[in-house]
Amino acid sequence: GNWTVTAGPPQAVSVTPSSGAGSSQTFAITVSDPGGAAAINTVYVLVNNGFTAISGCYLLLQPGSTNSLSLWSNQATAFQVSTVGSGGALSNSQCSVNAAGASVVLSGNQLTLNLPLSFQAAFGGAKSVYAYASDTAGLNSGWHPLGTWTVSEAPSVVSVTPSSGTGSSQTFAITVSDPGGAA
Repeated sequence: GNWTVTAGPPQAVSVTPSSGAGSSQTFAITVSDPGGAAAINTVYVLVNNGFTAISGCYLLLQPGSTNSLSLWSNQATAFQVSTVGSGGALSNSQCSVNAAGASVVLSGNQLTLNLPLSFQAAFGGAKSVYAYASDTAGLNSGWHPLGTWTVSEAPSVVSVTPSSGTGSSQTFAITVSDPGGAA
């Protein structure tokens, strides 16, 4: 008989930057497969404050002939689908991804997904970046935390004093707050 020896499962390698903060960033997510980058048929990326797709920035890349990029809905019940490098933007209440600005680079055993993400202010706070890859042999990497990102929260108006009144002149005290500090 015949026997095919597989070299092992794909691996979630890295995310660049591996840490930082801001309301938008292009992340480079790298996965690898001993059978070559072309053997990778699925890459999932999750950005959230816990390991759940619900109310998170949860994406699916299906490289190859379709080169599709998908984003889960808010309640993780359906995907919105676009095309890497040419498709329209996708968004939910946590994030938006510019599919036209995304790219997939294959090099040897590695696939790198360049993923331009913008985060909604309400999604603010510390998040983890996870990745998962599977291949045509049916093997997978499992989920791996690759980095952290702090989504910048929007400043808010706290108060104005006096809050009402009449007259031809007034000195108003306006108080605002920013989670990043007053500076």
